[in-house]
Amino acid sequence: MDWGTVPAWVGAVGSLLVAFVIGGGLLNEMRQRREADERAAAERFDRAAAPARLVSVGGGIAKTRGGKVSVRNDGDAPIRNIAYAVVTRGGDGEIRRIPARSSKPRQPFVGAHSELRADIISLEVVDPRYSSIEVEFTDKNGRRWALTERDELRQVHYEPEPDGEPW
Repeated sequence: MDWGTVPAWVGAVGSLLVAFVIGGGLLNEMRQRREADERAAAERFDRAAAPARLVSVGGGIAKTRGGKVSVRNDGDAPIRNIAYAVVTRGGDGEIRRIPARSSKPRQPFVGAHSELRADIISLEVVDPRYSSIEVEFTDKNGRRWALTERDELRQVHYEPEPDGEPW
C-alpha cells in the first residue's frame, strides 16, 4: 500500500487547516454581525421609546370590576388616544386584555407635564390578585404604546382589518 510522499501529506494537512481557519473566521464574522444587528435594533427601540418612557401609570384593580388609575406625562408633548384595559392571567396562564371604561371618557389625552386620575370599570369580572391596569396611548411621534402599572412598556402594532373579499 502506498501512503504517498511527505510533501503530499504536508499539503493535505495544510489545506485542511486553512479550511478550518476560514470556516471559523466566517462563523465568527456571522456571530459579530448578528450581535451588531441586535444592538442596533435595541438602540432603535430605545430611541423610539424615549417619549413613552416619560409616561407613568399608577393605581390598580381594587374590586372585581374596577379600580383607580393615574396617568402621568412628564414629557414635553401631550399623549393622545388613551385607552384602558385590565390585564389578567387565567388559571391556565393565558394573558387576557379586557377593555375598560373610564370615568373621564371626554378627556382622551394627557397634556405635557400633567396627570390624569380616573376610575375605571372592567367590562368583565376579574380577580384583583391576578390583574393589573394597562394604558394604551399615542406619543408625540404617532407611535402607539401600552404601559402597565408595573412599568412594562411595549409598542403596539395593529394589523389592518380585512375588508371582505380580495379584489
